[in-house]
This record gives sequence, C-alpha cells and structure tokens, in this order.
Amino acid sequence: NGNTNGLYLDDISIVAQGDDTNLLTNGGFEGTESGEDPEVPEGPTYTEAYEEYFTGWARNGGVTSNTTSVFACVTNEIAHSGNNSVVLKHTDSSQDGYIQIQQTSLSISEGTYTLSFWVAGEVNGQQVIWIKPGTTTANGDWLLINSAATGETEGDWTKYSTTFNVASGNTVTELTIGTNGNTNGLYLDDISIVAQGDDTNLLTNGGFEGTESGEDPEVPEEPTYTEAYEEYFTGWARGDEVTPNESTVFACVTNDIAHSGSNSILLKHIDSEQSGYIQIQQTSLSLGEGTYTLSFWVAGEVNGKQVIWIKPGPTTANGDWLLINSTATGEVEGDWTEYSTTFTVEPGNTVTQLIFGTNGDTTGLYLDDISLVAQGDDTNLLTNGGFEERNSDVPVGDVVKEVVLKKNGQRIDNLSGQGNYNVTLVVDNYAVENKLDVEQFVAIYDEDGVLYDKVYSTDATIEKATANGAFSKIETSFVLPEGNFTVEYFVFDGRDTLNIVGTPNPHKIFE
Repeated sequence: NGNTNGLYLDDISIVAQGDDTNLLTNGGFEGTESGEDPEVPEGPTYTEAYEEYFTGWARNGGVTSNTTSVFACVTNEIAHSGNNSVVLKHTDSSQDGYIQIQQTSLSISEGTYTLSFWVAGEVNGQQVIWIKPGTTTANGDWLLINSAATGETEGDWTKYSTTFNVASGNTVTELTIGTNGNTNGLYLDDISIVAQGDDTNLLTNGGFEGTESGEDPEVPEEPTYTEAYEEYFTGWARGDEVTPNESTVFACVTNDIAHSGSNSILLKHIDSEQSGYIQIQQTSLSLGEGTYTLSFWVAGEVNGKQVIWIKPGPTTANGDWLLINSTATGEVEGDWTEYSTTFTVEPGNTVTQLIFGTNGDTTGLYLDDISLVAQGDDTNLLTNGGFEERNSDVPVGDVVKEVVLKKNGQRIDNLSGQGNYNVTLVVDNYAVENKLDVEQFVAIYDEDGVLYDKVYSTDATIEKATANGAFSKIETSFVLPEGNFTVEYFVFDGRDTLNIVGTPNPHKIFE
C-alpha cells in the first residue's frame, strides 16, 4: 500500500473452508503453461547428445532400434530429479516386440528387495511397465513382475514400486525394464533396487546422471579450445601475460564439464616457449575496507606447488598487489575440489581488480562457481562467477556453434591418415528460431578430386530451447583407407545450408 523497492510474493493460495485445494493457478510460480515443470513432450525425439549418461545400462528387446519410431535414449527434456531421464518410444506397428533397457552385471542374492522408479508419459497397454529380474537357477527362470503405482505423484511423475524375493541358492544377475505395448513416449527416472532394511541402490546410475567415470561428466584428457560459448564469458577478461592461441595457450568457457549448471572456464598452457601465466580477470571491482572470502571449484591438473594464484589489487599509492595462495577446503564433489582463501583490505585501500592464473603449466584446469563475499554476507561481489550468464551484446550467431572432428575417439583438427572418423555437430538449441530438421552430409574426395564416398547422417529434429545452455550433438561417422583424401562437410536445415561458425562458407573442409 505504497511504493516498494522490491516486494517478493510466493505460494499464493485461495482455499475453501475445510478444503486444501488451491483455487488459483500456479500460486508458487513453479508451473509452466502446461501446469507442470517441465511438461512432457508430445513427440519425443531421439538424441545421442546425452549418450554418456547411459553408462551402466544397455538396450535390449525384440525390435530393431532406430532414430524415428523405436528407441531408448537419455534426454534432458524432463527429469524427476537432476537433469536427465531415459525415454522409451515404440510407435512402429511393423515391429513386434518390446523396447527395453537392462543391467546385466547384478549380483543380488537371497533376500527381499524393493524395486522402485518414477514414470512420466503414456503407454498403451494394461501395464505401465514390466520388469524381469533374472535368476541363475538351473532352468534359468525369470520373475515377471507387474509394478503398481504407489500413489505418490510429483507433477507429471508417478512413482511405481514392487517387492520381489530371491530364493535361497539363487542369484539375480539381470534386470530388464520395457514397455508392455507401444508407447508414444515413456520417461523413466530414479530407478532403484534396495534390500529390505537398507537404502543402498544396487543398480548403477539409476538416475541417468552419471558417466562412465562415475562422475558427471569426466574431465577430458586433452581439453580443446572453443569459441562456441564465448558469450558466457561476460564480466571477465583475459590477462596479457602470454600470447593466447587456439592450441597450446588459452582461456575459454566450455561445457565439457561443470561443477554446477552447464559451463565452466578452461585454462590451458603447454607452450614451453612462453614463460608466463594464462589469466582471467575482473577489473571493475570496488572492495573497501574489510575481510573477504574468495572460493571456487577446481577440476583438472596443474604442475606446480599451487593450484591457482590470485591477485586482488588495491589502489594504494604504490599500486601494491596481494598475492594469495589458495588452499583446498576438503570438500570434494566428483572430480571437483573446492578451494578458498580469506584476505583483508586495509583502511584507505580499495581492491579494484582480481586476477586468476596458473602457477605453472597446465594441460587443462577447469574453474567454476567463483565467489567473492564480504565477511558476514553471502552476496557474490563478482560478475558471472559460474559462467552461466549470457552477454546479450555478444551476437548469438548461427545455431551451429561448433564442428568437432575425432579419430578413434580422440579430438583432432584435421585428417591424419586411415582410420575411423566421426564429425560431431554442436547446435545451440536456444538460438534456434522454431525448430531445425538437421541433416549432415560428408563428401570424401581422393587426391585427384574424384568423389570417393558420400555419407549422410540420420535426420534429427531440434526444437528451440526456452533457456540458455541447451545444446544438441549429432554425429556422422566415416572410414578413410590409406591415401590422401579431402573431406567436405555440410549441414542442412531442410534444403538450406547452415553457416558453420568460424568458416567463410556453409561448409567445412578437412584435409
């Protein structure tokens, strides 16, 4: 009832006397237009972008998997918890059988066990899901279990559970989950098997959040420079101790790994001819007298006694810098370790700059969630410490953010003789205007310019994302024999070619 500098409202409700049903829509501001957060897609689409999160699981079934009507894949469209779930789809009436996922290396001995999981989406058939725990009895019997809803519902998700017994002398070694009928899109998440009286999940990666390393995701062995995420470098600048380049000395935002969110900053310096540090900095601070705590998370490797060094610069008459050696706090989350340090700004001084740099060469050091707070306060005085904010002044550019060439699973810049290659297209879903019908095309020419082979990828439909940080990856594989070859790579949206960032034409040439 008057002016306000900022008034927050939440959990608004109107209820009838004797009832707890909220008569308002979305009183907690958590819902979307569908009323759920987020809504179940009407037509799930196959993607390989999150294949590394399928670790621990395998596909199985009496169908031939493809990328249009029959598939099982990890997706980040919706999730019961975390970011991912697995989606099963089977709409091909010409193929009889089930679409299944399974784990085959279990060792569940005599006892009583509870299997539970969360389901969203739709299945045609009397059972939402069926489960076969396989026993190592003499006749190889399977237990066919019909799950039942527990009554627990969270948004579009419903919890199902069932209890089963393993008899004396038997051992369950496999678990297979599949649809008992066609489905237009069935999502599963948080799958667990626990023994009676215990809460340890006997399944691997039941939430589809882990990767093969057991972490989310693993640190790359050979981190590579990219400009694909440059707009997320807002608030920061690169230092000038060394001459940056795109191979041996650089600092760039990447989505290889992240402590939280999607991005982190990658520092690399392996150029023995350049003595100096690779740095990132913020130069518009205004920290007055007081005590401050700087903390950040680190993954990767550094040669040297200190993982990182920090210089907060005060505006004293002699322009002194404070050189701070950070130390690990003991907190570890997967590949990430937290570091922190406390420093004091004396009366009459003002810290205006903060510089991070490696104290020694590094093959790949990742930083994330960098925070600078005053004693007794939790307000981060740094801009974009998590590298998730996007600079609206940096053009988003084309939806094709990066094209990655790999040979035998290792990232390379150009062709290197015979072998198995694949090209990965990275698409920024947020930059998509509506949707893309993407196809990749690889043309291989011999040293005389004669066409040797043509390879097309499977079509993929990419929908526009409603928030920053969503990317899709599409791969095309090809094989080169001995000899000198040139590979010309195109990306199409329908019949139109898409421009590839960093190239003058809507194609990329590898030699």
